Amino acid sequence: MTAITVPSWSSDAFTAMRIGFAFVALVSISRLQFFRPRDRPTAPVGLARLVDLSWMSSGVVFAWLQRAVIVAAVCYAADVLTVYALAVLAIAFLLELTIRSSYGAVNHGDHIVCVVAIAMFTGVLTWNAASTFNWDLSRLIASSREATAAWWAIEAVVAMYFTSGLTKVLATGGGWIRVSPNLLLSVHRSAHLSHLMGGQRQAAVERSDRLSRRLSGRRWLVRVVFALGLFTELVAPIGLFGEWVLLAVGLGLIALHLANATLLTIRFDAWALVVLVFFVIPPFFR
Repeated sequence: MTAITVPSWSSDAFTAMRIGFAFVALVSISRLQFFRPRDRPTAPVGLARLVDLSWMSSGVVFAWLQRAVIVAAVCYAADVLTVYALAVLAIAFLLELTIRSSYGAVNHGDHIVCVVAIAMFTGVLTWNAASTFNWDLSRLIASSREATAAWWAIEAVVAMYFTSGLTKVLATGGGWIRVSPNLLLSVHRSAHLSHLMGGQRQAAVERSDRLSRRLSGRRWLVRVVFALGLFTELVAPIGLFGEWVLLAVGLGLIALHLANATLLTIRFDAWALVVLVFFVIPPFFR
């Protein structure tokens, strides 16, 4: 395939993507622990700079937010009230991540769920508007509402990975690969803190520490590993050129997350699951 075109997904593929994303949303919201300092946000970000979100500090609001996400995820998986379900998911995750980030409790692992929900909701609204008013938006939307939502979600995920890779290059002045072995120092620090404080992840951190110590004397190998990770992020956009290319990119990105979890104990399960749902699974439903 030589041009960027929306894949011809089957109805089974759409069903798999809906159920898969609903599962990711449920896992993400169930893992969120109640976090509500009483003081005003120390560093308001995004929407919190424009709107007073102090009402989000209530435990009752948090409980109802979780219930709303659960109901919306089930409705989306069942393809019932899809537009409203996506709206609830997008708004709920946006509000929750905004209030947490405004207190400095940033968890990038859940950001992808928020971005994908917003992308799909926006795509659905755009498709509905074009269909209602007979607008010619063929360059932006697909032949169906479901395909438009899925395609916009994929484009958003690809953009996030590419931006991540580009940020690494720009932040280090092009020296990301050269300085990457220094990241092993953070593993040693995490292992030391885990040894002092204990915790459920202590065994995983210690395994990562032993691996990083073995690699410390092979800096060239560490650079190769991080170079492959950077390359995978930067070439993510080529996945838009075909369904099977997207599958290959998806497998590479999942391998990247597995490597990060093994070597750096950085686990972004939601990211890997979203890639699995939108990049890897659909080609197998013909």
